[in-house]
Amino acid sequence: MRRLICLVFVTVLSLFLFAACGRSGLGDYELADGGLDSSVKCGPTTCPGGCCDENGTCRSGTDLVRCGTFGRSCSNCAAQGFDTCNAETKSCGKTVAGCNAQTCPNGCCALQGGRDVCLSGSDDTACGVGGRTCDRCSDRGQACDGKSRTCGGTACDARTCPNGCCSGATCFSGRDPKLCGVSGVQCDDCQAKGQSCQPAGPGLGGKCTGTPTCSPANCPTGCCNGNACLPGADDTACGGGGLACSVCPANTQCNTATRKCEPKPACGPGNCAGCCLGDICVLPGDSNTACGKAGLACANCAGAGKVCQAGACVDGCNATSCPSGCCKGNTCLTGTQDNACGKSGSTCADCTGTAQICNGGACQAPCGPATCPGCCQGNTCQAGFLNNRCGSGGGACSDCTTAGQTCDTSQLPRICTVGGTCPSAYPACPGGVTTAPRTPAVVCGGQTLVDARVACTGGPNTTSCTNFFQFLNLTDPGCGVCLSDFRFNFNGGDGRGVYKCVAPFVDAACNRNTGCASDCENTSCAMCPSSAAESNCRSTVRGGQCQTFNTQTTCATTALLGTASFCNPATYGGNFGTWLEGVGGRYCNTP
Repeated sequence: MRRLICLVFVTVLSLFLFAACGRSGLGDYELADGGLDSSVKCGPTTCPGGCCDENGTCRSGTDLVRCGTFGRSCSNCAAQGFDTCNAETKSCGKTVAGCNAQTCPNGCCALQGGRDVCLSGSDDTACGVGGRTCDRCSDRGQACDGKSRTCGGTACDARTCPNGCCSGATCFSGRDPKLCGVSGVQCDDCQAKGQSCQPAGPGLGGKCTGTPTCSPANCPTGCCNGNACLPGADDTACGGGGLACSVCPANTQCNTATRKCEPKPACGPGNCAGCCLGDICVLPGDSNTACGKAGLACANCAGAGKVCQAGACVDGCNATSCPSGCCKGNTCLTGTQDNACGKSGSTCADCTGTAQICNGGACQAPCGPATCPGCCQGNTCQAGFLNNRCGSGGGACSDCTTAGQTCDTSQLPRICTVGGTCPSAYPACPGGVTTAPRTPAVVCGGQTLVDARVACTGGPNTTSCTNFFQFLNLTDPGCGVCLSDFRFNFNGGDGRGVYKCVAPFVDAACNRNTGCASDCENTSCAMCPSSAAESNCRSTVRGGQCQTFNTQTTCATTALLGTASFCNPATYGGNFGTWLEGVGGRYCNTP
């Protein structure tokens, strides 16, 4: 790979040349027949009878920590306070002595091996609340409403899906070997049984035909449970090569790479950033029923009448557990909303009742000359020094960029004027400029990073990504600050986020080089009147007055191809959202 010497930072776009030098950065997805197809993701069409784990592997959906069906994301029952995954409905539950409204007020009741179990009641295969018998909405092609816990929505049946088959409440063509059927029946998985799907007629779904069989020929990387081919990656069905599935003995687990039962590694500080529930690592360890961090034993905070915060059981909401926000019951809120305002763990106040707004955790009069020395953007007091928020004396902020002007900050009142150089001159890099390495910290939850990936998959400046960061800065500012260090569009040539990521893995001279490259662009384009003008400016100076500094950033190439490969966008196929999740996991969710 080194022979290609795809010098990374002459322009950040050259990072993507490395994708051709090795793996694509997208892992292979395992299908329910045990086969591998890197072009197909685990989901409803490839894993209809199981669930998709965090690595995109199709699981049988009956394991305590990977429970589910219809190709949805697996649930970790243990982390949610449950003690079983019902093998029939593939939903989380808790064993109870007599299931009824008293023992199962928030779920529904079912039998498992002759024992009463209280299921969560929010799954299509087990829907209900108040200790009633669970209803299988999926048998009628309906979905379970998460709020009312009742079957609802437009049913998938012979009327709404006459030519195909139903998987839960979703209608499919019925001609796929993994989703075969016609006349609105529940889809059958012919492929897992070694059969084929034969269409019932032109444009119609089909039915499974042929003698059911499972062998190395049609289940090459999975295992056989009778005539059914299973993924072979579960502790209850482990194996490969089309051989018979094995149930892993106690204290062993199925290695998803070798499909063999191997001794379980002891859960502890060395391999678990969350908390340990026996030999199970529960991530991120922030559940009230499974709370902890650094590989220590999980604590049940709920059982002690407490809540989990930062991996420790603490008393409900108070000044200690909610120092930066306010308390609404036992819930800690940011304290920045007009209808929930406060700080230092005080009770949230509703400022709207007195026609006021929340500012700095206190109710005050709306933004105006009496309350704002800068300019008002709605009811928010802005400093008034930016081109898109210019003003003073509590007047309305002006957006100078709409007229191609800049904010004159040298006078009062601050107003929009014609002027400013774009790009500005940059004679030399000042002393002391560098890219400062970020110290890893646990400030972002695992689910927050998943949200970041989805919201920002199209890039850092998309509407969804911008809205996500606005929400994050209100609800979890510590996480927002950490992730903002990396929110720069490397696909557009802006290397600042990558420079920040690789900083701990290069020497001081290299950090000086990357810092100067960033400072040159920032200074050159600081006076541009609009975001479009700034973008054009940056593209221009990279090949002009900042070219020398950009060329010197190739000092980071060795690290990006080695110890800091997780910083290289090529590792993630150039997808900004996936890159942000990976880098955020290293710097914003690592103790």
